[in-house]
Amino acid sequence: MTSIERLDLVLTIIVEKIPRYMTVDEIVSQVTQRMSNDEHFSFLMFDLQMVVEKLIEDKNVTTIELKPTNLNTGESKLVTHYKPTFKGMYLIETGGYQELDRLSRAEKIRLDKVELATKVNRRTTTRLTVIIAVGTAIAAWYYGIEVWKFYSHCACK
Repeated sequence: MTSIERLDLVLTIIVEKIPRYMTVDEIVSQVTQRMSNDEHFSFLMFDLQMVVEKLIEDKNVTTIELKPTNLNTGESKLVTHYKPTFKGMYLIETGGYQELDRLSRAEKIRLDKVELATKVNRRTTTRLTVIIAVGTAIAAWYYGIEVWKFYSHCACK
């Protein structure tokens, strides 16, 4: 599973839980259900925190610190909960990070083609400019000789 697919998976899991916030434990539970054992273990151990940080950095997910009270023990501690932003929901609806990556690659290919066409056009334009300049120089030389001949004949008579 690529990094982009992991971003899409976690964002999709969080978007599906609207309107309420999700805890990390709920995200882990959903990831466990959707991935094979080897993939999910590696993902949970190394990548989940980075994926969540990237989603927050891109402003696709927001966080809130809630202090739920454990009814059995009476203790309460801050727990981070995650909820998608409108931008995150829109991103998932329009194809997610995979679609953004595809569009980015297509744009890069388009720019490469434009740059190549620009190079070819620049070379052609340069060649034509040189040909015109040489032709102009030859014409100027020719007409200079003709003017010289004309004035040299006029001076003799």
